[in-house]
Amino acid sequence: MIIKCAYFIKLMLITVSTTILFSAVEIAPDSPLLFLALAIVLIVFIHSLWRSALHDEIIMRRKKLRMRQHEITQHTNISNHAA
Repeated sequence: MIIKCAYFIKLMLITVSTTILFSAVEIAPDSPLLFLALAIVLIVFIHSLWRSALHDEIIMRRKKLRMRQHEITQHTNISNHAA
C-alpha cells in the first residue's frame, strides 16, 4: 500500500516537474543560463524519479504475482483436503 502511494506521488511529481520544464522554455531567450541550470536540475530530478517509479512498479508486480500464487496454492490445498 505504501509503495503504491509513493508510486503515484512520484508520477505526480514527474508530471509537475515536466510541466515546469516546458513552461521554463519561455524564460530561455531572456536568461539562457538560468534556463540551462533549471533544465539540468529538472531533467536529473525527473530521471531519478522515473527510475524509482519503475522500480516501485516492478516491486508491486512481484507482490501481486506472489499473492496470486499464494491464493492458487491455498485453493489447491483446500481442494486436495476436500477430496
